[in-house]
Amino acid sequence: MAEMIEAYLQNGVISRVSGREASPRTEEFRDGITYINEAVEGTPPSFEVDFKIISSFRVGGDTAHPYISISVPVAVESKNTSFRDIEDQAVREVVPILRAVADAVEKQLAAYVESLDSPTP
Repeated sequence: MAEMIEAYLQNGVISRVSGREASPRTEEFRDGITYINEAVEGTPPSFEVDFKIISSFRVGGDTAHPYISISVPVAVESKNTSFRDIEDQAVREVVPILRAVADAVEKQLAAYVESLDSPTP
């Protein structure tokens, strides 16, 4: 089995995913035509923060450097939320997300191994 030497989380890269300013209903009469724009409800901005986890493992006499990329969705209440606060919110979710993913993969692997041990009809 591989022995982990180190792992570190790089800074996040923030991308805006959605969000819309609210706009009121407007009516404009131009050239004998009435143009109506219905009101649009605003939605809070949401972001995605991408992290890369770099690691080093000793495998026999060699060293391998696998990495994991993870995108964490972040919803904020205000368009004035700082990028620092957005990244801080996201980084707190990295470990719970990785644990949930590891649990799901472990279940899938267990089911696969069980299927290998079961006789086929």
